[in-house]
Amino acid sequence: MDQSAAQVEAAKAAIETAQINLDYCYIHSPIDGRAGARLVDVGNVVQANLPKNYKAIVALQMRNHAEVLCATRFKSLAHPLNFS
Repeated sequence: MDQSAAQVEAAKAAIETAQINLDYCYIHSPIDGRAGARLVDVGNVVQANLPKNYKAIVALQMRNHAEVLCATRFKSLAHPLNFS
């Protein structure tokens, strides 16, 4: 009976280990968006928490863009600001 209980516990531990490994297989983003261009090729070594001057893995495009409304005088429309 003890051997059977040990095998059950070993199987539970194997399931837990597999779940942990599966959780590390994904890259999670802090924002909602759509994955754009791949910036790293298959086989490249990447690390977490690199300085900002290092290349990103993928470009994310936000799904929900911010909308800004502002009131202005008609005279100021002759010289609109260009934010692009």
